[in-house]
Amino acid sequence: MDNNCIDCVHIKNIEKQIDQVNIRIDKVETDMDIQKDKSVRSEEKTLMIFDILKDIKKSVASISENMEKSISRISDKMDAIDKKPNVLLEKVAVGVITAIVMIIFSMALRHNGVM
Repeated sequence: MDNNCIDCVHIKNIEKQIDQVNIRIDKVETDMDIQKDKSVRSEEKTLMIFDILKDIKKSVASISENMEKSISRISDKMDAIDKKPNVLLEKVAVGVITAIVMIIFSMALRHNGVM
């Protein structure tokens, strides 16, 4: 190119515009790389959240299963208590029977003249 050429000014302007376009393309590529990186990190976070939710679901299921077992055991024990007579009533009955036997025994001994 010659400095006296008419097209030289146009070519220099086109070269400047091409340089500006290249700068813009570089900026856009940089921005795209940043967005891709953010997207990957966001996806990783989402997967991590889903893994945490799965762990929570397993824990809740385990707790629920343990609660059902505990409630079942409590229910079984309550049923056993309901089927069994009152312990206090049993002790009173044993005491009354013992007293009656002792009275009969002492009356028999008095009747025989032992006492």
